[in-house]
Amino acid sequence: MLNYRVVLNKAGKIIVFSFLIFFLFSLSFYPERAAALKKPVNLNRILQPYGPFIEVEDVVDWEPSQDPDAKYNQANISLKKRFAGPNFKQGVNPEAKIMSIALTNADTKNAPARGTDSFSTYNFSYWQYLDTYVYWAGLVPTADIINAAHKNGVPVLGTIGFPWGQGKGYVKRLRDFLQQDQAGEFIAANKLIEIADFYGFDGYFFNQESYGTTAADSEKLIEFISYLKAKKPELIISWYDSMINQGPVVYQDALNDKNDHFFQKNGAKIADQFFLNYNWNQAKIEKSVQTAKKHQRSPYAVYAGLDVQQNSYLTEFRVEELLDTNSKLKVSLGLFAPNSTLSMAQDPLDFYKKESIFWLGSAANLDSVEQLEEQIDWPGMASFVSTKSAIRSKPFVSNFNTGQGKKYFIAGKLAKDSAWNNRSLQEYLPTWRWQIDSVGPKLKAGFDFEDAYNGGSSLKLSGDLAAKKANIIALYKTKLDINQASYLALTYKSPIAAADLELGLSLKPQAQPKDYKFFDLKVKGDNQWQQVQLPLKSIAGQRIYAVALKVKAKTKIENYKLNLGQIKIYDQAKIQPIKAPAEINIDRLIYQNAQSLEARISWPKLDNPNLAFYELYRVKTNQKEEFIGATYNHAYYISKLEREKNTDKVKIKLVPVSQNYKRGEAAYLNFAFKIPPSATEIPESKTRINLALAKKVRASAENKAEPAAKAVDGTVANNSKWCVTNAEKGWLEIKLDQPQQVQRWRVEHAEAGGETKLMNTRDFKLQFSADKGKTYQDLDQVKNNEAMITDRNLKEAVIAQYFRLWIDNSGESPWGAIRIYEFQLYKEPRVARTNYIPLSYAQALNNKGAQDEFILENIVGAQTVHLYQSLDAQKPFLSQAIDPNDSSRFKLDNLNFGSQAGRIYYTVQAETKAESIKMSTAYEAEK
Repeated sequence: MLNYRVVLNKAGKIIVFSFLIFFLFSLSFYPERAAALKKPVNLNRILQPYGPFIEVEDVVDWEPSQDPDAKYNQANISLKKRFAGPNFKQGVNPEAKIMSIALTNADTKNAPARGTDSFSTYNFSYWQYLDTYVYWAGLVPTADIINAAHKNGVPVLGTIGFPWGQGKGYVKRLRDFLQQDQAGEFIAANKLIEIADFYGFDGYFFNQESYGTTAADSEKLIEFISYLKAKKPELIISWYDSMINQGPVVYQDALNDKNDHFFQKNGAKIADQFFLNYNWNQAKIEKSVQTAKKHQRSPYAVYAGLDVQQNSYLTEFRVEELLDTNSKLKVSLGLFAPNSTLSMAQDPLDFYKKESIFWLGSAANLDSVEQLEEQIDWPGMASFVSTKSAIRSKPFVSNFNTGQGKKYFIAGKLAKDSAWNNRSLQEYLPTWRWQIDSVGPKLKAGFDFEDAYNGGSSLKLSGDLAAKKANIIALYKTKLDINQASYLALTYKSPIAAADLELGLSLKPQAQPKDYKFFDLKVKGDNQWQQVQLPLKSIAGQRIYAVALKVKAKTKIENYKLNLGQIKIYDQAKIQPIKAPAEINIDRLIYQNAQSLEARISWPKLDNPNLAFYELYRVKTNQKEEFIGATYNHAYYISKLEREKNTDKVKIKLVPVSQNYKRGEAAYLNFAFKIPPSATEIPESKTRINLALAKKVRASAENKAEPAAKAVDGTVANNSKWCVTNAEKGWLEIKLDQPQQVQRWRVEHAEAGGETKLMNTRDFKLQFSADKGKTYQDLDQVKNNEAMITDRNLKEAVIAQYFRLWIDNSGESPWGAIRIYEFQLYKEPRVARTNYIPLSYAQALNNKGAQDEFILENIVGAQTVHLYQSLDAQKPFLSQAIDPNDSSRFKLDNLNFGSQAGRIYYTVQAETKAESIKMSTAYEAEK
């Protein structure tokens, strides 16, 4: 029996207060308190590692120890060397380059460090045409994109941004950044070098657009960059055409004598790359070429900016103004926001079609071209630059894994039947997509996300085959030296064996069809994964410059299908399996509730050059293995592990995998749930149906790459929104499949997608039509909104087929536009339940006598804390409203838990919302 006496230690209103005597079951102590953490962004992912977000003003004080996620944020792959391949297209300029400035993650401030449990992400893969990848708009790129780029020989730059316009303190921020110490060293420059070295990226893109700068600021900034280059010459510096030599921001749309000090000054290189503002023309391009040559620099260090954010490959591209008399680029190309291919895509599969059009051109060998609703004339970036490759050492292995998937396969078997993405796991993908030669019908090529050998995708070839008319599919550009121990292996799957397969290896750099030596593969058509291994002794001492596949049928075949699961060129040798790490450690563990947990685990780095990555499994009590994930890193975040029935035990298996895909010795981690199954309630798992999802829409207007349909696609990720540039007013109409009851509506504004709060829709209303969209009536109205999400119940349900979001004021930003990331409709009203505070933030201290304490942290806003006797108790024994001005930490002291160990249960309740689910925390026996 426990006697509670309560004395409040801070301002608060007691709703129920009395001396209570009640029974609490006795427990052994379960340690469950976690170390202090930042406030959770997502209650189901409290330990989610996030990419580093460093503000410009914080650079001078940066230290590696400030990043709690450093293990996850350091790149694992160094920048590979690469080489140019043969040019099959007219107009290719081998000197020209392409820079991509891409919105890589949906929210730079909260970007997951190593992927998520989602199929959808901006998963760029046309590295063979790219020379520089700029991570917009964060100073430090996430490790996954660094790894993917470096594997393909592409350097990655962070963004150093000073905001556009003449905002308060903007110029001071720049001047503070340029401060020097007593020795004359630039403090921030030294830190920038440290940051790039620590995280493993290659340089910085300077984007200085703050108004009010002077000639002195210009001189200081040039001196700053010169200092950077002197301290670390290999650091790549890109400069955006904004400031002029005399100081102010005056966009030139050219490299000329007004801004050339940021390019070259007094014979010394300042910026390695100069990105022109977007309003160039033929005369300005010619002036840029002349200015670069005047400084004895290549004109291909100048990048003509092309803004494709709004309209992607539907953007007006004045390419003729960039071309010389031989139809070749006179300068390089700089792309802003080519991630718009994802913004305009209906789903991840459509993204690959859109990407192919953007990079290969509208006339590429694509299934999607015939289905386009409007005629387009887009040349594709591949038309202008040389194809490049980093495949220059053995073993060369590719499973055609793009680094994302609906599922995950291991050795041809389904290991995980759920979505995932991790750009670090992206492998070498075909250099030529798709170069297919045939005098008969040509096969279609693409990635298959329904079946794979290792990872989430395989390469699928499909279509009709004419009798005795081969299809030759060019795959990879390589530089692989062959010896007596070299082998070739191909893993494939085909339902029929009627077509012959031959793998071709070009022994000449130009890789023409006549240059290939073909090796016959004995095909089995049982629709199972088959592997063929062939010795390459016959070409020992020679170099493989390209790899191709030949498919040829003796008789006509309709609807032919072939999946390639793995290609491998390697030296056969006796290599000992990679030894297991000595131990696996739990760095942090948090219980989401009594039935699930999340954890960060790590292990010592293995010093083995043959190591490629690690696989993690959960070993169930029946000894079945459940795949968790794969990583190049020596640390892993497990987002969710559920308690098994009838046991508290958890067993994790870690397997190192070699570059040749041989699995090594396993290491194991054993631990247990340290809280009882009755420690918490379980969150409701009911999914409410969004009636507007993927329904037909019409809008007052739309950007071509940000169409109205993106407001009903069910995601805010990767800039997925309906946007109308320079629009204050507008409307979005949804037509449901049939008349439906609606009593709740939800709008996710700009801030929900990672944009500034000023861009949130200000004044808007929900309307419905009873006459099939001819006239509309108001249902609900919102004015002076600042919130990033509007989620409202209607006073009364309405039945209709047509609904409309009417916008009167799209926001307060100077960059005016309608920005709606999601518009949703629901049949049932929302029962707004307060977010629970995880038990990791609760603590009960059983001190001597009646001096016991209950502490709750991470409370946000005005809430009431309720304390309960047990999990099934209907009424709290104590409730206290928390002072909203001092609500981050709540404490009750002078309690009396008694002498035995036990648990105390709690909920929190925000104003106008229902209570959270019950959580609890244990206390020890009195000492």
